[in-house]
Amino acid sequence: NRHSLGRIAQQSLARSIAIFTTTIYSQDFKDVEGDALIGRKTVPIMFPTFAGPILATTIQAWTLFLIHLWQVELFTSILFGCLAVCFALSFNASKTVLGYQRAYYLYNVRDDLISQNSC
Repeated sequence: NRHSLGRIAQQSLARSIAIFTTTIYSQDFKDVEGDALIGRKTVPIMFPTFAGPILATTIQAWTLFLIHLWQVELFTSILFGCLAVCFALSFNASKTVLGYQRAYYLYNVRDDLISQNSC
């Protein structure tokens, strides 16, 4: 049927939306002060104590889920796992806007940050 998505397409679409949502959530951290000034109600503003740990946990969960789903080999799994820990720790440890900005750019795997061993 050309007018409906199959099961695999539906699952892929749902996972993509969820991963994009995690990325959008991570963007909320990089401009907490500006968002607060204009009255935005983002998760880091409303729940500053829990926002970092929740994102860190979400990043770890996505990593484990996708490693399992894709049946990634051991070396790549370890590499993905280490990167996820690095991203999670950077969000969890950040307490300033600059720290959150660095964590956000690291999460988005910016070449300039990775090449400088920011983690």
